[in-house]
Amino acid sequence: MAISEARSIEIDARWENLAALTDYTTEIETDFALTSEQAFVLGLVIEEIVTNIIKYSYAEQGGPLQLHSTLENGELAIRILDRGQPFDPDDADPPDLFANIHDRQVGGLGVFLVREMADSITYQHDLATGWNTLIVTKKASTEASIAPLVEFLEQLPLFHEVNQATIHNLVQSAEHVRLAPGETLFREGDSGDDCYIVMAGDVDVIKALATETILLERCRPGAILGEMALIDNSPRAASVRARTAATLLRITEAEFVTLMHANPTTAMALLRGGTSRLRQANAQMLGGLEKKNIELASAYEELKSAQQELLRLERIERELAIARDIQRFFLPPSIPQPKNWQIVAFNQGALEVGGDFYDVIKLGGDKIGLVVADACGKGVPAALFVALTRSLLHSNAQALAARPEIAPDSLALLIAAINVTNNYISREHGASNMFTTLFFASFDPHTGELAYVNAGHNPPIIINRTSRTLRYLEGTGLPLGIMEDLPYKAKSTILAADEFFLGFTDGATEAFNLAGEVFDDAALTKVLKTGDFHDAQSLLTCVWQAIEAFVGDAEQADDITLLTVSRSG
Repeated sequence: MAISEARSIEIDARWENLAALTDYTTEIETDFALTSEQAFVLGLVIEEIVTNIIKYSYAEQGGPLQLHSTLENGELAIRILDRGQPFDPDDADPPDLFANIHDRQVGGLGVFLVREMADSITYQHDLATGWNTLIVTKKASTEASIAPLVEFLEQLPLFHEVNQATIHNLVQSAEHVRLAPGETLFREGDSGDDCYIVMAGDVDVIKALATETILLERCRPGAILGEMALIDNSPRAASVRARTAATLLRITEAEFVTLMHANPTTAMALLRGGTSRLRQANAQMLGGLEKKNIELASAYEELKSAQQELLRLERIERELAIARDIQRFFLPPSIPQPKNWQIVAFNQGALEVGGDFYDVIKLGGDKIGLVVADACGKGVPAALFVALTRSLLHSNAQALAARPEIAPDSLALLIAAINVTNNYISREHGASNMFTTLFFASFDPHTGELAYVNAGHNPPIIINRTSRTLRYLEGTGLPLGIMEDLPYKAKSTILAADEFFLGFTDGATEAFNLAGEVFDDAALTKVLKTGDFHDAQSLLTCVWQAIEAFVGDAEQADDITLLTVSRSG
């Protein structure tokens, strides 16, 4: 009567689920009482066939994977089923066992060992269902079962001069150690009097530094690990951790002594291999340290540059704060309001302070001076130039208003004040190459007369309340500060009771949004023709809100100044 046992498992073919298969093999080994050769074949199936299915058949994307293991009359049969990319192990090219381990092409060795160690291996792909089925069988120990392992070890430099009988006895006596992915074989600093030969799978040799763990070497089948500890009983110089499921052959000190007796040059070969790997590890660590030193030096230079940049930015921010204070200080703290008229002004500074300003000046006889100006430049120089221009014009206008023999009317007053201010700036500060565009008007609230000089500034606009027609107060001269004795003309118009006055700087018609579009003269014209406003305050609010809505979250590039006048009663 046949004796039969069976065990099955199904997983999602992903790396993190290999631990479940390791438990599965341990259970089968114990419950089925497998021979060492059968256990080795079962381990190879997990370490090589299953990992190939995960990596290549499913391209690490996961999928159904089933293992069915049976033991009947001493024969172990392992059925592996998956629905990934079809692959027949018989199509795999055999590895070059005579090539140097480090030069050998990656892949193929595990499948080769499975084929050699198993009694049979069959593959079938079902086109109807898409299932791949691989069946691997292994009977209880026979002499032929260890022949592939002996042949494999014979190709390693360590065993080149060791007779086959000695290798045969070693394969029979040595312990086969199986590791799950991520499992540690030994740790740096551990004591040890044995070494290991990687038979299947991949393992990593790693070393802990002060701040990180570095990979010294990735070892594939044929690599020897821990040989220095075997020779001189020194602590492990590095740690070894399984990258994939792996099987290793453990060689004890007693087994190594047997090898030495069979061939005394074995120790020298082992020492040469260990020394070579040690040199490679040292070179890699030194290279890593050199790279870290270069990175550290670069980081130090970047830090110094960042500190210098931070100091520069802090200095700029202090200068901008000073400029903003200067700009705020020279704006009038309050605006005179003539009877039956409303005058409103607004200044919104940009992140980088510019040279906008406005002023409202009492000129005597109830007349009011209206100023909207924009000095070129940014930061503290522009703010100081604003302060100079505003102070000169303000004081000159008030002084001339008190001297009717010099300035008998508004037109004369405007021209005289502009000439004195321009000549002083051009003469005393011409080397600075700075100038100011400026609109200066004298407004008579009794008659509505608006006498003005436009020194290269944006033309203010007069808006009819009913028809929404627009009139522009065009330029009458060049900006202040270009040169002395420039000819300036003054003009006069009437601001009627049903009209509004709007003065502004170019920041209002050169405001950009995030899309790079500009709120231009056409956009302002549209607001003035269609906007909802009825007095100076609502006009200013209407214009400013239109600019804000257009700009959105974009950073303000320039100062914006608005000044409006309208009849209030």
